[in-house]
Order: sequence, then structure tokens, then C-alpha cells
Amino acid sequence: MNFVLAKKAWKIVILSSIGGMLEAYDFVIFAIFAVPIGKTFFPSDSPILSTLSALSAFAVGYLARPVGGFIFSHFGDKYGRKSPFIMTIFIMGFSTALIGILPSYNSYGLLMSFTFFGLRILQGISMGGELPGAFTFVAEHVKNRVGLVCGFVGGFGVLGGSLAYFINLMAIFSGESSVIYESIWRIAFILGGFFALLSYFFRKKLSETNEYLRLKDKVFKVPFVELFKTNPKNIL
Repeated sequence: MNFVLAKKAWKIVILSSIGGMLEAYDFVIFAIFAVPIGKTFFPSDSPILSTLSALSAFAVGYLARPVGGFIFSHFGDKYGRKSPFIMTIFIMGFSTALIGILPSYNSYGLLMSFTFFGLRILQGISMGGELPGAFTFVAEHVKNRVGLVCGFVGGFGVLGGSLAYFINLMAIFSGESSVIYESIWRIAFILGGFFALLSYFFRKKLSETNEYLRLKDKVFKVPFVELFKTNPKNIL
């Protein structure tokens, strides 16, 4: 396979791919640490009920993903690919870092449980816009090698999930009854959020895609509505 691309193209692909990797890492790390998260924000006399509550919050994040896809794709068509692409990584980093430092249920009761749910929804919304946005962004920047650049975005997403499982192995070796195991999920969230926010500042230096600049004068007034009018079967 020929991996020869211009230096500028590689910069775009790598920054977009790293963002996808961090998004996947932040998203997957939640499921891995469902048990200690459940104890922290949904304490109960029943460990099963506590864990199920945490997994319900995990599911809410998935339900929010299509919402994020519609929101960010609408604004991506309306105002350009770059702005939503920058916002998705910021929202993910911000919400993930806040989860890492969020006080437990024992500190402020149900307020922390609902705040946790809200942050999880923000994670899901940003994830719903991130990966489609990354694929669109690199495909429109490197139109002659769409398969290659989109492959990198998808591949780095898998790496993000793998990194999350590596953190899980560290936690397992520490022992489930140890203080390290009970707190390592917070470190994982804080680190993930930090690197996502760092990626946000690098993304701000990227340029808008030529494809959007070429067509921006032809953008529909409300792209979201136009989408439902012209492609209802594809949406379904």
C-alpha cells in the first residue's frame, strides 16, 4: 500500500485520528470501571443494583450519540466542518475530566448522581459528532486517498479502546479491594479529559476543508430539515 501523502495532509489525518482515539478511550473507560463508578455515584445495599445503575448511565451515553450526530452534522453543513469538529473534542474532554473530579454521592447525594448522568449525556453527544466529523474532515481534505485516511481514523479509534483495556489490566493487578483500584478510574478519566482538551488546541490550527468552502454559498437554510426531506429512507 502506498502511504505517501503531503506533510500537511498527514498532519490533518493524525490530529483527526488522535482525537478519535481519545474519544473512544474516554467512552470505553466508562464501561470498564462500571463497578467502582456505581459504588461512587449510585451506592446501594445491593452491589448488583449499584452496577446496573452505572451501566444505565453508560447506555444513556449511547442513546445520546445519534442526537449528537444530527446536531453536529447540521452545524457542520451550515457553518463549516471545522467548528463542530473542534467543539466535539472540547465537550468530550471537558465532560470526561469533570467526571474524574466529580464528588461522590456521599458528599452531595442525588445531585451528584444526576450531574453524573448529565456529563454522560454530553459524552455521548460529543461522540456522536466526533467520529462522523473526523471521517468527513479527512475525506474532504484528502480526496484522492479517502480509503487510506478514513482507515487511519477508524484504526486509531480501536487503539483508544485498547488503551482503555490496558488501564483495566493495571487496575486488575492492583487488586479489587485496594485503594488503587477504587481510584484508578478517576485518574483514567482525568488523563483522558486532559489529552482531549490538549487535542482541542491543536485542532484549532487546522484549516477548513476546500469542499465546504467551494459549496458554502449553496448551503440550505436549514440543512437538518432538508436532510429529512430528501433522504428519509437513508435516515431510516
